[in-house]
Amino acid sequence: MGAKETAIQRLNLAQSFNPMGAISGLFVAQTFVLGALQSDNLDAEGNPIYDTLSETAKAVVRTTDLMVIRDPYVALGLFIILMFALIAVVKMPVNKKNNHEVHIWSSIKRLARIPRYRGGSGPGILRRSSDYGLDLYLSLC
Repeated sequence: MGAKETAIQRLNLAQSFNPMGAISGLFVAQTFVLGALQSDNLDAEGNPIYDTLSETAKAVVRTTDLMVIRDPYVALGLFIILMFALIAVVKMPVNKKNNHEVHIWSSIKRLARIPRYRGGSGPGILRRSSDYGLDLYLSLC
């Protein structure tokens, strides 16, 4: 997918977008989700309104809040489906230098023999796993 000499620059460029995704996710959550939730509205004195509502009104507020939370995830899912469809339709360019087939297990074994790859990918996977686990734990608390 490019010259071997510029592989590090391409990898750095691709990885530079990770923080942008994290920051834009926080922006979307704050702007579109947290601001639209009704269950934490306060009255003029600063007391929560939700506790004073009837059960029917509480059910409406819960349903509305769930729809507000759901919508960004639905949009993200549709975007991912669109990207999968685009990847399925648009074919990768043919590598004219090497016309050999690539087998996934031989590639994994070849990468596993490289110490720098093992030293970098293992901690990266563990860090992402711990991030997801912490996010899940905090969202359930």
